[in-house]
Amino acid sequence: MKKILLFLLLAVCAMPVVNAQVRGKAKVAVYVTGKMGNVERKLISSKALSCLVRSDRYVALERTDSFLNAIMKEQDFQLSGEVSDEQVAEIGAKYGARYVAVFDANKTPDDYCLMSARLVDVETGVIIKSVDGERIIDSTADLIGLTNNLSYRLFVQSK
Repeated sequence: MKKILLFLLLAVCAMPVVNAQVRGKAKVAVYVTGKMGNVERKLISSKALSCLVRSDRYVALERTDSFLNAIMKEQDFQLSGEVSDEQVAEIGAKYGARYVAVFDANKTPDDYCLMSARLVDVETGVIIKSVDGERIIDSTADLIGLTNNLSYRLFVQSK
């Protein structure tokens, strides 16, 4: 019983600290698209979220199945299979995001990866910032390096 009370007391005391850390920071959801496998897309998403969490400017929204399902459902209605930035922004706004970070990664048959990332304002659909990079991907470490580079430039570096 004492352990439960101690836990509750610590939790209540920590709430103002957590709220202070979140207050004033914009919420961002991350969405990865492109011609890469699911494993690679999950890796890109994971690394982008890690960089986002470490930034001083933003708070990461956990990717929920319902958020991703909403985006996939929207893709089903598109002839091209692509979702526009405006559509992603609309869906992001429904899930409480201020911005959606869209990472587009495409790997060519000769293992060359072209990746771009953009931060889209969910209220206006305007692209706030955009970065891109490219690299031959011989290993997972190469993909992580490219993703970390773009994530840092998107979330941490000033314009």
